[in-house]
Amino acid sequence: MVRSLEAAFHDGTPTHKQSVLVPVIRGGKLEEVYWTYSYSPIYSSDGEIAGILIVCHDVNSEVAALRDLHAGEMLAARLSRDNEAKLKLATTAAELGIWVWYLQEDRGTIRGGRLP
Repeated sequence: MVRSLEAAFHDGTPTHKQSVLVPVIRGGKLEEVYWTYSYSPIYSSDGEIAGILIVCHDVNSEVAALRDLHAGEMLAARLSRDNEAKLKLATTAAELGIWVWYLQEDRGTIRGGRLP
């Protein structure tokens, strides 16, 4: 962060970062906070860098939502694998097959042993 700030001030190089962990002290406690922020040079009328505009936004809720979404996707994938294994076990034990039609490919297959 310091290099980006120095680059904006010395070279006029703007910086934009998204969802960066920057711990802060709030209410006397250190908290992990995710920020989206940018540094942009502010030029004087003679074209010299006179200051830096710093804009930041706390994006903790967005980061938490993405983590929850990822965790949900991982759980769904695991449950899908588990259910597929249970279905295969049940159809094998019952000596049944399953007809699967793939609409986008306009084709079907039989999975498992046989269809009655």
